[in-house]
Amino acid sequence: MPHPKLRLAAVLSLWLLAISPVSAQNLVRISTPGQRFNAPPNHGHPQDGPGGRQFRGGAFETLTLTANLAMPSQRPAIYKLHRLVIHFSTSPQGPSLRAVEIRNGGNTDFHIDTFLRGNYTARDVLKPKEAANMWDFGTIPVKVASNTIVRLQIVFPGGFEGLSNPGDFVLKSVDADFEPAP
Repeated sequence: MPHPKLRLAAVLSLWLLAISPVSAQNLVRISTPGQRFNAPPNHGHPQDGPGGRQFRGGAFETLTLTANLAMPSQRPAIYKLHRLVIHFSTSPQGPSLRAVEIRNGGNTDFHIDTFLRGNYTARDVLKPKEAANMWDFGTIPVKVASNTIVRLQIVFPGGFEGLSNPGDFVLKSVDADFEPAP
């Protein structure tokens, strides 16, 4: 029979392993291309290009883009989403990403207000939170399913004296890090 201290150490080790968060190397990243996102009919004037889907809006227009979140190829009913990253770029002094939401049916499971503009096509910024295009849900992942919707709110600037060019918002992708299915 093993020594009681060894038994306790083994039990503690197993317990710590069971409660520890999933490490980054165990997560699976799935990308929802910008081309899957749509604006309401007659709004946003989308054009597809090599950098993603380009949206143009009118001066002072608020545009809400939506798409179903791409899921891993395994088919459990519910997935655990650990991280979300929005890859996009804007024209200088152009539109800004103002809100990000994850919606399941009528429920909003994640909402964050932002004020992001610039080139985030190849950056995953977690901190400072004012500049973040990536959100980590830590040890409490967001539950998502095949009907989960991602909503992005874009606001286009306008001029005070006459018309101004509100610029472009180019959505490359929305990347999601999932816990692998058992």
